Amino acid sequence: MNQKIWVLSILGIILIFICNSYSLGESASPKGKAKKEFLRVKSVEILRARFGSAPDNLGVSTPSEGNPEGPMSFTLGKDGEIYILDQINSRIQVFKDGKRIRTIPIDDKDPLDFKDIDLISENKIALLKRFYVTGREKTALYIIEANGKILNTISLDGNLIPDSGSVTEILIIKEGKFSGIWVQLDGRMVRAASLEGIATERISVPGKLSLNGRRIFNMKKIGGNNSSCLSFQRR
Repeated sequence: MNQKIWVLSILGIILIFICNSYSLGESASPKGKAKKEFLRVKSVEILRARFGSAPDNLGVSTPSEGNPEGPMSFTLGKDGEIYILDQINSRIQVFKDGKRIRTIPIDDKDPLDFKDIDLISENKIALLKRFYVTGREKTALYIIEANGKILNTISLDGNLIPDSGSVTEILIIKEGKFSGIWVQLDGRMVRAASLEGIATERISVPGKLSLNGRRIFNMKKIGGNNSSCLSFQRR
């Protein structure tokens, strides 16, 4: 399951990749005390991608004022593909075994405003986009095909989400009674759409869904300004 820390500002902020970060269990000892068990993990690099606009690169913006910005998010395919939201270059880059295997164009006039990605299926992708109304940030879900064509746009303001500007990420639940497209905000999650990419009856749960206990890990900047790249790791 993909769960993510989203906003990457290029200057060394940790993103996420799949792993089993830790397992916390409790078992009663003879004295009635809870026993905590932790799974130790180790980082393994699986991909480096240089910054730039070339076919195999990931974009970075370095404005004269404000923070640099690079890829905002990524998610995983069923066979280990890495789908990276390369909004600076108006595209999604797909890597596998350390090599780019596909580029998906983002067919939108303001691609820089996309901030999160998750994979609904091999042929359908959910994106979270921010926009501004009278100076206030809002967000919406975009459902796109694997060729980049926009299939549907879903406004997030409304029932259970009074301020869509507080939405930070997407989470796809593919099975069970909680299946659908969920968004994270304010210490809780709201189901906003079905797996078909259509707005559905909303439900809210506290905290953050993690139905199988898996976590994510680690993308970071490597090198100086003249030879920068991103290192993807898993644990």
